[in-house]
Amino acid sequence: LGARPVKAVIYTHSHADHFGGILGVTTAEEVERGQVRIIAPEGFLEEVVNENVIAGAAMARRAMYQFGLFWIQDLRVTLIMVWVKHCPLAHLA
Repeated sequence: LGARPVKAVIYTHSHADHFGGILGVTTAEEVERGQVRIIAPEGFLEEVVNENVIAGAAMARRAMYQFGLFWIQDLRVTLIMVWVKHCPLAHLA
């Protein structure tokens, strides 16, 4: 299909890993100019704030493990960890 412009981004819910990467696909300027539409559930911003106040510390701690902050930074080990994570039977080989 080739390169296509981003026309809209849909936020499904208030977890940071579902909306935090927006700047990877568009810019604030494109959103402000109306070139990219943001679609979110009613009350989305309120939920984001509430979640971060109530569960922010726990969610941040989870993200550190989920996104690899505590992974050993040796590339070979990281690649093996990713492979094992995505290939459930890899540890049996």
